[in-house]
Amino acid sequence: MAAVVALTARRIDSWASTFGTALREIHERSPKGKILVTGYGAYIRPGGCWPTQPVWARDADHLQSLVNRLNSSLRAQAEAHDATYVDLTFVGIGHDMCAAPTDRYIEGLIPTGPATPLHPNTQGMAAYAAVIAQAAR
Repeated sequence: MAAVVALTARRIDSWASTFGTALREIHERSPKGKILVTGYGAYIRPGGCWPTQPVWARDADHLQSLVNRLNSSLRAQAEAHDATYVDLTFVGIGHDMCAAPTDRYIEGLIPTGPATPLHPNTQGMAAYAAVIAQAAR
C-alpha cells in the first residue's frame, strides 16, 4: 500500500501544474469570471471503521491522506491563480463513509444508496451545493 500511496502522491503533485495551467487559461478566456475550485469532503475518519467499511485502519488513513494532499494542491493552485477555493472537508466531518447510511454524504465501497462508491450521495451533493452556492455569491 505504501508504494501505491507514494505513486499517487507523486501523480497529484505533478498534476498540480497542469491544473494551474487550466486555471490560467480560464482566466484568459473569461477575465471577468469568478472561478471556484472545490475540494473534496472527508472521505473516511481516522483509523477507518472496519468492518462497517472493508478498509483496514492504515489504508483508511492513507486514503484520507491522499484526499487531503489533493485538497492542498487544489487550494494552492486556486490561490496562485486568483480563484476561490471552496473547502468541503468541514462539511463532511461526521458524514464520511463510516457514518450510518442515513447520515452519510460519501458512499462507501459498498454503497447503500444510488451513488457510486467513494462519491457523494444525494444528501452529500445537497450539503456541498449549499456551501458552493454560498461561495459563489
